[in-house]
Amino acid sequence: MQILSKYESLRGRISNGCVALFRGSSALSKTIQWADDAYFNHSALVFLAGDRLMVLDANALGVAPEFLSERIAQYEDFCILNPLVDQPTVNNAVNLAIDKDLQRRFKYDFNLLPKVLLKRKLGLKVNHSLETNRSICSVFTGYHYGMLIGEYNWVNQALKANFFTPQDHLRFISNKWEKIG
Repeated sequence: MQILSKYESLRGRISNGCVALFRGSSALSKTIQWADDAYFNHSALVFLAGDRLMVLDANALGVAPEFLSERIAQYEDFCILNPLVDQPTVNNAVNLAIDKDLQRRFKYDFNLLPKVLLKRKLGLKVNHSLETNRSICSVFTGYHYGMLIGEYNWVNQALKANFFTPQDHLRFISNKWEKIG
């Protein structure tokens, strides 16, 4: 199935507060997939702006919003994690995540990627603080948003490892989520 056809078939099931996981084909995407023994290499928080689905994620440009449909078109595959908690809790967590991002002005943490590689492939210790103004996509969605929505499987794993990868969303998924696609 073509990626945009897949998106159109699932769009009605995607809502405010979902987490999108993406699989890319660039050299960086393939490196992340290899280093993490992962299918997915990128994650983003889905939110509604009027009737448009947007994503907020950490990437080379920082943390910035983009139309979900445009982001999906850049990848070869994706899945959606739909939170199975009440919508007011989800809405509050999304609003707090966006507000927190605007206050912190997250920048992309290019230094964390080699550390994840060293930890996952060689078992070396990673010294990194999750509470900085630098982040990677999955630390933003798994740790920061996870804390706000009450997904402590993700938060505890991030604290234990000092990082969190896109694939970790699925490795440590709880019954608070439904995988779509």
